Formats: sequence, structure tokens, C-alpha cells
Amino acid sequence: MRLLFAIVALALLAGCGATQPSGPRGSLHGVVLDGGNPVGNQDVALAPVGTGPEGSIVIGVTNASGQFAFSGLAAGQYVASAMLPRFVSAADTVAIPNGEAAPETLRVLPGGAFYGTTAAGALVDVIGLLALSVSDTTGAWVLHGIPPGHWVVEATKGASTKTAAATIAAPLDSVAVVITFPAPAAIVRR
Repeated sequence: MRLLFAIVALALLAGCGATQPSGPRGSLHGVVLDGGNPVGNQDVALAPVGTGPEGSIVIGVTNASGQFAFSGLAAGQYVASAMLPRFVSAADTVAIPNGEAAPETLRVLPGGAFYGTTAAGALVDVIGLLALSVSDTTGAWVLHGIPPGHWVVEATKGASTKTAAATIAAPLDSVAVVITFPAPAAIVRR
């Protein structure tokens, strides 16, 4: 009886959870370029858009020629992206048709940098970008891969947040940004 119960329980558990998707599958193949040069050994992420295709983010790596490939993808919309240190990340929305292959080229561009000082241990980010840093014990921080444009740099320390406007005029610009927090009030005992 115990053996029969264990077999039935295992059969029921095997049917629970993720199911193997059905229907035609597609693929995505492409290349990551810096200018016209292929970028080898680069992570490429592929994420489904909205609630269309099932699955989660998939990570692949380019070969020495900058080429990447994903297969067995459900038909639908995906965002393909590549991020290199000191470069503006490249991303594009691609459609994977039923049972077909889709080509894609991701072009990364040199980015600028914001650097500066703030309170030690503050979280520093650029509003509207995926660029985060934590200042060191001296308050120094740096953020790379910032595209040209006008940005707001934000520093958060505890419950306090301060901002500063800054501009990257051209790729490879480095711009100093200082964000100050008021000194804590001194306690005076009399």
C-alpha cells in the first residue's frame, strides 16, 4: 500500500509545476558589435515582453566572432540586450515568429562617466538608467556607460535623497558631480 501511495504521489508531483511548452518554436541569432568590430565573450540577455511567451530571462555568451544564438523560443516579443562596462548598453525588441529564425544585431556604443563624492555608503544612481554605484568609505563613486544627454544623478543615504543635474555632452566624457548631505546635528550636553 505504501509503495502504491508513493508511486501515485510521484506521478501527481511530476504533473505539477512547469509544463513543457507546446507549439512551434523559434530561434534568435545575431552578433554584438562595437562600431564594426565583433565583441567576443559578451553576455547577451533575452527577456520575454509582457505576458506573451512563457519563460524567464535567458543569458547567452557571444563566441569569439561576437555571435550569439538562442533556440527553442516560444513565438512572441522579446528584448535582446548586451551590456559592456564603460559602454552604453544595447537593447532591441525582436519578434520571434512561429518555427522560424530571427536575426539581430546589437551595437554597443562608448559611454561617458559621472564620478564624484557624496556621503560614505550612499547609493548613487542616474534617474532613468540602469546605472548604480555605492560610494566608498571616503564618499567616492563612479558610474560608467552613460549615454550623451542631460541627466539627474541621485544619491540616497538612509531616508535622505539629494539630486544634481549633470550632462554628458559626447561619448567618453567624464563629468564630476558632487552631492552633499547636511552634516548631522551635533548633540551638545550642558
